[in-house]
Amino acid sequence: MAWPGKFGSIFFLRPAGFSPPCLVVGLDALVALLRDPRPIWRCRRHCPPAAQEVGVKKSLLVALAALALANAITLWHVARNSAGVPDTSITLNSEALSSLSRSDAKDEDSSVNFNIRWQYPGMPETMDDWGWPRIWIAREALQRLGFDCSVSPASSDAQAFYRRQPSRRAFVAMQLATSGTGLTLLETAVDSNALRGRYPDSKHVLILPAIVTIQVTSGTGVPALTAIVDKVPTQIHIPKPFSTQIRTHPNAAFRLHLTYGSLHEPRVTGVDFSTPR
Repeated sequence: MAWPGKFGSIFFLRPAGFSPPCLVVGLDALVALLRDPRPIWRCRRHCPPAAQEVGVKKSLLVALAALALANAITLWHVARNSAGVPDTSITLNSEALSSLSRSDAKDEDSSVNFNIRWQYPGMPETMDDWGWPRIWIAREALQRLGFDCSVSPASSDAQAFYRRQPSRRAFVAMQLATSGTGLTLLETAVDSNALRGRYPDSKHVLILPAIVTIQVTSGTGVPALTAIVDKVPTQIHIPKPFSTQIRTHPNAAFRLHLTYGSLHEPRVTGVDFSTPR
């Protein structure tokens, strides 16, 4: 296509091959309009080897620095959780644990993970945390957690009103059964220190963070307020050498010794085996 001009015709040409479109002014002057469409990787072979080595070294240094930072944060977190006097030292029987992963002794994966069984108050001992909760918490306790309980649960607007309220971060006190076969929820509060003050037995009562959601229930036939407790960190990761003992004796009952630090995170301190089940 051509347009007449003062200095002659101006042509837009697209030469054959991979050359970019050019503006032709006159007979021998070419001005490129678009960047070279050839892939960048074709030009890398023209880069000096020294420049390529510098780029690789920089990338490697950045990766190593990121790894070192992640390890430092992990070590700092562990040290902070272990600092000071442990909040809880507790012993659980294997019946109190549900297996999340328990690989064979010859498996390359050496990790063993369990979840502590727990239940709401007033439930049969055979029921775990999947059961529907009873009316176990008072209206005043819900208000102390920050919930607005101004609407009667029997009101036609109650379901929508309480469903709109966001969940609250709190702490829960859970008591170990006498047989050591699980935990039962006792109480929830905003302040973990206040909970520990009301339940000072650190060998049988765990204080753990949780998410609490208010709900309307009609389990007894009369609408009432209750709460759902979720996101309780009950998972236990058992490292070596304790995991090796458990994987080597897959059918043996055992007792797991735990301590919880200032961040309410568990640390395995020992495993004792008893007679096979």
